[in-house]
Amino acid sequence: QPTHEGDTSTIDTELLQNSIFAATSEYIITGNELANQTITVSTHGMHILSRPMIICDSQRYERNSLLFAVGFVLRRNVDPRPYWPVLSNLSSTFRYMEVESEFLSHHRTRP
Repeated sequence: QPTHEGDTSTIDTELLQNSIFAATSEYIITGNELANQTITVSTHGMHILSRPMIICDSQRYERNSLLFAVGFVLRRNVDPRPYWPVLSNLSSTFRYMEVESEFLSHHRTRP
């Protein structure tokens, strides 16, 4: 656990990460009602930008659709607005790659 010289406190990074995830997960992992919209949540000294996407295809997907999100995490002192079009373009690119070649869902392209 990281400490700073002369600092007797420690930072439980796992607890902090779990706390941030708990506070923001419903805005990052959304249902299809927020698909294709950019979401910005500002908390814990950061901006979390997310763009959930949905692809409906009952023939291709076991659950009739694929829901995924692309996102960025920025320091709170950074203006998130210039990143919105970048996030939109990146998520659209991933959507296109999935529709054309199953880039996100096929086992050969997943890590």
